[in-house]
Amino acid sequence: MSKYISITFIFFTLLFLGCSDTKETETVKKVSQNLDVFTDKTTGYTWIDNNQTKQLKKDWLDAVSYCEELYANGHEDWHLPTKEQLKTIVDKSKTPAIKSGFKNVTPYGYWTNDKIDIKDGYVWALYFNHGGEVWELRTDTNYVRCVRSTND
Repeated sequence: MSKYISITFIFFTLLFLGCSDTKETETVKKVSQNLDVFTDKTTGYTWIDNNQTKQLKKDWLDAVSYCEELYANGHEDWHLPTKEQLKTIVDKSKTPAIKSGFKNVTPYGYWTNDKIDIKDGYVWALYFNHGGEVWELRTDTNYVRCVRSTND
């Protein structure tokens, strides 16, 4: 009988140890993407300027998340630009209306991070065909160009 008690004790001890709350923690190492960028020395902003900036379309919430989760060129502080930040790269004397130095642009709408105060569910977008801003429903899809400040 004591043999069965000993075996049962060992079984439950091993079972308890195997199910304990102490778990090995896995270290997940994020790998930085190397993406083409444009650094505006006048403003101190660094902009993603790879091929995706003229192909990647998302609704506004996904665009915000995409930029906030971006780990590129050794930096994790990317974000969707404000309307004022995006306007710093507009050059209305050109078509498309974007500063010289940018290689990847589409003339259509790019999201900003600025909501419309008087119109719930709308966000500002900027169009590089004319360099002007328009209201867009945040459930619409527009292009995404992430930015970070090199001054931070």
